[in-house]
Amino acid sequence: KQILRIFQKQYVLVPAGKAPNNIIIVCKHAYMSIIRKELQTSSIYNKRRKEREDIFKEHEEFAKRFGIKSKSKFPFLYALPKMHKDPISWRFIASSASCSTAQTSILLTRILQSIMRILKEKDALSFSRTGIKRYWVIDAASQVCREIQLALPKEGENSSLNTFDFSTLYTSLNQDDVIEKIDKCVEEAIEYQD
Repeated sequence: KQILRIFQKQYVLVPAGKAPNNIIIVCKHAYMSIIRKELQTSSIYNKRRKEREDIFKEHEEFAKRFGIKSKSKFPFLYALPKMHKDPISWRFIASSASCSTAQTSILLTRILQSIMRILKEKDALSFSRTGIKRYWVIDAASQVCREIQLALPKEGENSSLNTFDFSTLYTSLNQDDVIEKIDKCVEEAIEYQD
């Protein structure tokens, strides 16, 4: 037990990014420095000058309006190494599965999924009339494969397929812009339903 405690004080065990069954031993001091640097240098995170209790109270009052219970717990940040990169880089994840806004997030997800189903249905009807597809949300890998098959060049045509990855796609989006676009989607879904 004593050796385990010494180990826990000095090291962190983290799953390897693309190979989660592989565990990497990282110096705790170095790991904390990586997370601290991300928090201090990234434009994604902002410091707030509010007391913990005030934040939790605000979350609780908002959740209560929807009949949801709220926990007094903040999300936490952790980092997974991208071992396939040279040099090794890190993927930062804010774990909010059991934080003060978790149940509200679950409700919001259900509502937005309903909106998406309505817009998908609307687009299918529009596509059958016009041949123009507006809804490009993919729910499963099989849909990606089907779309690639449809886009493949015919025999004798020259073409290439490129793939791209985003390191901070969602976290770097302008939140006001996202809210504005979601509002438009909700309005469009409501108009279609009426």
